[in-house]
Amino acid sequence: MPRMLHLGFDTYIPVTEVEFITGMPVSTTSLKRLIEDAKANGKFVNCTKNKKIRSVVVSKNGYVYYSHVNATTLKARYEEAFYFLHRQVNPTDKSFA
Repeated sequence: MPRMLHLGFDTYIPVTEVEFITGMPVSTTSLKRLIEDAKANGKFVNCTKNKKIRSVVVSKNGYVYYSHVNATTLKARYEEAFYFLHRQVNPTDKSFA
């Protein structure tokens, strides 16, 4: 079972599916276009429960998630889950002991 990244309010995505995490406000036109395309194609998920949008997570399968959790907090959660995932994949590696 893959490690999951908690985006807030009981919303989780697999760590292996995360393309990138960015903070708000969205300043690049390419990211704005990506968000608009996701909304148009039904691949947009708002995980904020009407709270302030603090980060945007884009997955490899094209889904875009708004989260109320800070981008730095999501990055720390991602790194922890990614470290744990690699630790399980390489149990003979002595550097993780």
